[in-house]
Formats: sequence, C-alpha cells, structure tokens
Amino acid sequence: MGLYPQPNKWSCGPFALKHALIMLGRIVNEKEVSRIAGTHWWTGTDEIKLAYAAKRYDCELKMLRRKNALRGKRELLLSLKRGYPSILCVDNWNHWVTVVGAERGKFIY
Repeated sequence: MGLYPQPNKWSCGPFALKHALIMLGRIVNEKEVSRIAGTHWWTGTDEIKLAYAAKRYDCELKMLRRKNALRGKRELLLSLKRGYPSILCVDNWNHWVTVVGAERGKFIY
C-alpha cells in the first residue's frame, strides 16, 4: 500500500493527502501528489494547493477553520463517522496530518 515515513519536513502535505486518498480506496504516489500540488522544499504545501491536488484525484478537500475547539471536534467526529478522513494542519500551521478514525475518545492518525 505504500505506507512509510515521509523523508523530509516539507512533504507532510502530499503524504497527508496520499493517506486520506488511500482511506478512500485510491492508491496514489506522494511524489505525483507533490508535483501536482507544486510542493517546494522552502514552502511546503498550503491548503489551496492540497485542494487543487485532491480535485485532480476527483476528490473534494473542504477547508474548514474553527475557532471553537468543541465545535471543531464535533465536526471532525461527524466527518469521520461518515467515512471521510480529515487532513488537519497542526503545530501553528507547520505540519499536516491525516485523521482516519476515532476510538474511545482518541483520534487515529
């Protein structure tokens, strides 16, 4: 399936999208995702570029920003319950992760 650690700091966006797409049954290569998204070592990949790449794989990447943590958590849990993985930007917008599920109050990413 191609699950392995990312080799550098700037490819987290393409890897996060790759893992979300895998959860949706689409096997893609992170290097191709990087090329489509225009990932660069000095800037990484922002949410606009990730949404563009997702669209090229016939998927929609909805961008949501929530200031209320409880509301954000509820929406994330609802999305996961519906079978949709979520890509979250963490560490002050410095890193992307893919959340694929939740069990006993903990997220699986």
